[in-house]
Amino acid sequence: MVDEAGIALPLAIILIVLISVMGAGLLVFVNTDLTAVAQANEGQRAFDLADAGIQAARKQLASDPRPSDYDGLGSVSTGGESQWSWQTNGATNGVTLSNLYTGSGTPMNSVSVTIQNVSSDSGASTFRVISTGQYGNAKRRIEAIFRASGITNGLDIPQMVYVGKDTSMDRLALEGLPMYSSGTIDITQPTLILKNASMFSGGDIKLPTPSSGLSASVCASILGVRLQVQIGGGPGVTVSGTDPAGNWQNQYNATARKVNTPGMGAVGSIGYRDNMLCKPSGWRSSFFDKDSGPSLLDNLIDPLLNPILGGTTLKARFVDTPSTSPQPSKEITYPFNKTPDTAALTSDLKAVAQAQGKQYTVPAGASTSSISSASKGNYIEVSGGTHTVTFCDVAVPCGTSDLTLNWPAVSANTDPSEWPVIYVRFDNHSSNNVVNWNVLTNPQPAFSGNDPSARCQSARQNTPGSIRRGILVVENGGVNFSSSAAPLDGGIITVKDDSSTNADLSGSAGDLCVRGPVIVAGSISRQNYTDFGALDPVVFSNLAGFGGSARITQQSWRELYR
Repeated sequence: MVDEAGIALPLAIILIVLISVMGAGLLVFVNTDLTAVAQANEGQRAFDLADAGIQAARKQLASDPRPSDYDGLGSVSTGGESQWSWQTNGATNGVTLSNLYTGSGTPMNSVSVTIQNVSSDSGASTFRVISTGQYGNAKRRIEAIFRASGITNGLDIPQMVYVGKDTSMDRLALEGLPMYSSGTIDITQPTLILKNASMFSGGDIKLPTPSSGLSASVCASILGVRLQVQIGGGPGVTVSGTDPAGNWQNQYNATARKVNTPGMGAVGSIGYRDNMLCKPSGWRSSFFDKDSGPSLLDNLIDPLLNPILGGTTLKARFVDTPSTSPQPSKEITYPFNKTPDTAALTSDLKAVAQAQGKQYTVPAGASTSSISSASKGNYIEVSGGTHTVTFCDVAVPCGTSDLTLNWPAVSANTDPSEWPVIYVRFDNHSSNNVVNWNVLTNPQPAFSGNDPSARCQSARQNTPGSIRRGILVVENGGVNFSSSAAPLDGGIITVKDDSSTNADLSGSAGDLCVRGPVIVAGSISRQNYTDFGALDPVVFSNLAGFGGSARITQQSWRELYR
């Protein structure tokens, strides 16, 4: 019989070793599997980020399909290239968004997107989009090819002040922005400043009465010759700089002035509001109306005196439309298209607003609290009844008496093509539909000075943080500016589709300081100080560019593995 004593210990050792090896193998397997799962999760999230970048690029192309913004030949700082472009001035560019996934323990994550214009033909372009998503150590890259067809060159926004009816203001400054009012322009207080800008009217232009009044002035016309003697008093009108339209001779107007300074043109009369027979200095050189054409006496003596005297005088009558073609030399008219296509413009702006942010419909009979809580839509539809919509600022909230909305905050460094378009549409037709610009910032704009230009400039220089940016569009309603409200860079547009609708711009107090186009379907009635000025050309070009429209279709999509 075999002695088996002592065999248990070696067997136990062998068993322990086997179990240890199997356990270690199992741990290695589980750890490897967990690592693979974690890597797969990171990879999926990186893929999701990359795919989100593709969709963001598609939205960008829908709002700005201009091929030149993605050709890699320009610079973002000068407005010649989009920040989404694959390169600028030869250097790699594009947009990177970081930390889209948040939370405790979340690794670094981002998506980088570039857009490159690879071909263009008539009305269509092809763009290559590369989107790289990263989550932790995982990266995924996706390439998509988009075709943009039916491309337009952005918003057709005229850099001007357009008024569909009459205009009445206390004190007005125009700075680089020409003004046309189809009705009478009446400046009621002795401050009118034309700085690199001219003023035009389809009716009369009533100038502010000089400070001492015209009671001591004698103004008359004999055989069309003006006799004017004024005792004391300043003119109330300040003209400086150069009209962007020069001498007004261009495709719209064939008759050239002899000066390039800002001027006025009126189908009716130009004169001081207390006595329209009194003509301002500059009449028949910079200012032209129905009376500035040659009189009977002029026709007799001008052929003799003109070769001797010369000078800057042009005896031409201002007309809405020239009487014949070619235009007679004794007629002068508007040096620009005085009637912008507001229907097409507002249609484009509505599409931009709807693409930029969420839409919100104000139901009939909605409570104030329900409106206030839905505060950040770019397209707001107001249904039923008569409403007042008030825009405020996050820093200085409004009260709760109106339907209140916060104006979006936009920094000074934001590309103008990304400024908000806020479109408010009232679906009913009422003269009481109003949007209040009650954006009171902290700090408030520091308006100071004795004229609109000085006051607007002081606010912009001393409190630049008070400036708000974007385009406000109101359909079937008017706009009212409150006292001490923020200056606005971008523009204001009111339109209407019914004659009973109020589409006016008004305000009984404070300062109105706007840079950019002002297009008002109704009238303008403003007290105190009003300053309308042009945007910087590069800023305006970028602002108009975000309205470029196109039909975006995806041609291909693939994941890149290197």
